[in-house]
Amino acid sequence: MRKLAREAVIFMLLTPVAVFVGGFAYLYHDYRDAHRPDPLDAYGVAAIKGVPAGSVIKPIPCTPGEKYVDDQGDLVWSCQNGVRTAIDYDALAKKYGGVLVPSPSSQTDHPFSDVWVGSLVLGLYGVPVGLGVWMFYRVVRFAVTG
Repeated sequence: MRKLAREAVIFMLLTPVAVFVGGFAYLYHDYRDAHRPDPLDAYGVAAIKGVPAGSVIKPIPCTPGEKYVDDQGDLVWSCQNGVRTAIDYDALAKKYGGVLVPSPSSQTDHPFSDVWVGSLVLGLYGVPVGLGVWMFYRVVRFAVTG
């Protein structure tokens, strides 16, 4: 009986460590990828996600004076020198008395401490997971050895 209890405790103590390390590696990998700058091609242009490397991106042609107005009557884009140009959203916000608030940068979205906290939370799940792994181990061992 002591042997069974010892095995269960070992599983329940080692699994949280393994889950913490695995969770930290996974979350750190995700954190690092979110903060990696976009690679530049041979011409110093950042790659666009979803576009194959080496693709030539041409602007959508338009005729001078052409413009697109949405349902509220706001200008979305206009044609200047045969190329579509987006509107100035700051000017549009001021027109309606609003202020554009910049979205938080990716540097502040996920501080590094979130990786540690997330890993610790995952580590807490390791105790019941360890008990479940031990029970599975015992069932398989019983089925194999009899």
